[in-house]
Amino acid sequence: MVLGGFDSGKEELLSSVTAINVRELTAEEYPPLKQARTFHSCQVLQDGRILVSGGAETLTPFTIAPDELYDPTLSRAPQVLAFVSSLLRYQHHLVRLGTTVFALGGIDGTGSELSSVKQFHPATNTWSEHPRDLLSSSTSGLAVTAFPRSAVNCVQECR
Repeated sequence: MVLGGFDSGKEELLSSVTAINVRELTAEEYPPLKQARTFHSCQVLQDGRILVSGGAETLTPFTIAPDELYDPTLSRAPQVLAFVSSLLRYQHHLVRLGTTVFALGGIDGTGSELSSVKQFHPATNTWSEHPRDLLSSSTSGLAVTAFPRSAVNCVQECR
């Protein structure tokens, strides 16, 4: 699925949602996000909803969008989270490990690059600080992937 983004030809933020089937080479339009946004990050939650996190809701002046929960089954309307419950970052990365979604790096509303890691709690739709930070605050080239534990060979005190 492609959620939101930026149309450079029209110079506008998008709220569109498109499901792309790469096997059948088809695309289907879904109801839009509540909030148009770009420079955001998304992650599928264990219950199938999609956490659409942060990004820009306006470019001039630059403002960060609140997080949103989007249900691709269309059984629930998109839900915009309150600012106090939102991550309020852009150009960050989300990764889900089990039931927990982690937010890595990104930029905050003041333009500062972040090294902090936060974790999302789907039961309460809130974020909390993770006890560990990234080793670098420069995350523009960061790529995130989940490895099964069996693929990681850790020596003593592996974290």
